[in-house]
Amino acid sequence: MSFKSEKIDRDSNLFNYINNRSYRDNLDIELGDLRYITIYYYNFNNSICIGHLIVNKIIEEDILYIFSELYNNRYQLYSVKLIEEFWSGDNLSTDKLSMKNNNSSCFNYRLIDGSNRLSYHALGLAVDINPVNNPYIINRNGVLDYSDLNDEGLYYASNRDKSIPHVITHNDLAYKLFTERGFIWGGDWDSKYRSIDYQHFEKILKR
Repeated sequence: MSFKSEKIDRDSNLFNYINNRSYRDNLDIELGDLRYITIYYYNFNNSICIGHLIVNKIIEEDILYIFSELYNNRYQLYSVKLIEEFWSGDNLSTDKLSMKNNNSSCFNYRLIDGSNRLSYHALGLAVDINPVNNPYIINRNGVLDYSDLNDEGLYYASNRDKSIPHVITHNDLAYKLFTERGFIWGGDWDSKYRSIDYQHFEKILKR
């Protein structure tokens, strides 16, 4: 299976597809900083599928390595599609729809929900893995608020056990691969001060 990475040209169909959706011209990240990644993965039915991600060129080699290793170990991903597949008119609601559909994704030029700060997804430096099984739990004034989760999300938020399929723990292969390559896991954030994001891996740039 051939995993590959490509630049995104402005005269391409891909650019027309993402322009004014996950991407728009901005001062934070240029089109030339992004790469279009094609991967293979095993879905929850253990069938081989083709997946697509857009990532920052800084993590291009990391992503190719990590997803190759996930594939070689038959690690299951429910879905790996560009955020545009769930486009609902704006970046935040599209992100939520992608998560609701358990889609693993990376680039989406947006703010962090409920803030005026840019998400690491906006820089192509964060990857979400199996979001339904690894939910985001918002922190409200120092307390984790589970009220936004549906029954399925609440189950996975409350049962972080390595024996449950597709749940990311410190023993999970995705956790090991991402952290070995310098990514930080949102499941390790201090719940007194931050939301917990079990699906989320990000690579912080050294300044």
